[in-house]
Amino acid sequence: MGRGRQVRVARAHGAGRPAEVARVVGAGLAGSLVTGLALAALLYTAAPTAFTALGASDAVLGPGTSYLRIVAWSVPAAAITVTLQAACAGVGATRITLYTALTVNAVNLPLGAALIFGAGWGIEGAAVATTAAVTGAVLMGAYGHRRLPRDDGEAPGTREISCDLWRLGWPEMTTLGVGYINEVLLAGFAARIGTADLAAYRLVDTLTLVLFIVLSSVSTALTVLAGQELGAGRQDRAIAWHRASRQHLLLLLAVCGALALALAHPAYGLASADDGVTASAWAAPRGPC
Repeated sequence: MGRGRQVRVARAHGAGRPAEVARVVGAGLAGSLVTGLALAALLYTAAPTAFTALGASDAVLGPGTSYLRIVAWSVPAAAITVTLQAACAGVGATRITLYTALTVNAVNLPLGAALIFGAGWGIEGAAVATTAAVTGAVLMGAYGHRRLPRDDGEAPGTREISCDLWRLGWPEMTTLGVGYINEVLLAGFAARIGTADLAAYRLVDTLTLVLFIVLSSVSTALTVLAGQELGAGRQDRAIAWHRASRQHLLLLLAVCGALALALAHPAYGLASADDGVTASAWAAPRGPC
């Protein structure tokens, strides 16, 4: 739903309607909190069933369930953070996303090392560190929220805005949901084959994620700029941004694909010292491209 909020905020900001921006953010935060809590409860309850369905062994079932049940409670915080990042991007404050990522890593890495190795908590320590880092990201989102306008009452009703957010956001939400389910199933299949194949799968998946992040970042910037032009009533300039976006994304895809083919094999070697793992990743097939 983050993309829907981002588009709606960009249009309202471009049209010079700050009260509408504030109301979109408010409706988005409320929806994120409710949805996040529901998903957290679902993950907590379904964790053992999900691992069992994926064919996890008894050695994996216990630690995996503990990890997922702890991390599940970071979902509401993650949902709120995504909403705030989308809103800030809609008004052009895209650095908030960068600051949030830096904050998450600054908390997660040292805290994870301390809990996993220092306190001896193992996988539960990793889960606690991740949950703490994601929850801490809300503070950076709150910092970005200070840059957003306040609601003065001169804007469409919350219900109307919520319906519009759902209309804009559900296609992407469904697409990403299907993608995540597919990733979980593939990881489960790879785990059944063996740890080496699972490691190779994760290497390829990580490279794919890096490419996705690069392309998504450019897409986000162009979406915001086009949305602001539409909000300001400059449809011709919005169409120009749309044309430019296709050219930029195709060029970027070609460049990133070439770099992935050229650098994937040595990058895999840096990530794993197992020649079998790197060979499997390189043959699957030649990375994501």
